[in-house]
Amino acid sequence: MPQLPDEVLLDFDASAYRDWDQAAVDRLLVEQPDLYRNHLAIARGLEAYANAPTADRKWAEGHDEGLREVAMHLRQGELLPGGFLYEQWTSR
Repeated sequence: MPQLPDEVLLDFDASAYRDWDQAAVDRLLVEQPDLYRNHLAIARGLEAYANAPTADRKWAEGHDEGLREVAMHLRQGELLPGGFLYEQWTSR
C-alpha cells in the first residue's frame, strides 16, 4: 500500500499541542522514519474518526477528546521507543 506523503501526514494544527517540538519531530523523521510515519497515519485516522458526526453528542464529546489526545501523543512521538509515554508504559 502506498504511504501518504509527509505533507499530508504533517498537515495538522500543532499550535494547541502543549509540548510540540518541531526539532524533535524532524529528528524522529530521520531516526525512526517508518514507525513515526506509521504513528502519524494512525493519528490522522483517529482524528478523522473523532470528527465524524454522531447522534449522541454528550457521549461523543469525551470520546472525541480522548481520541484527539492519543493523536497528539502519537504526533509528538511520545509512543515511539524512547518516547516519554512509551518508556513510562513499558517500565511497569
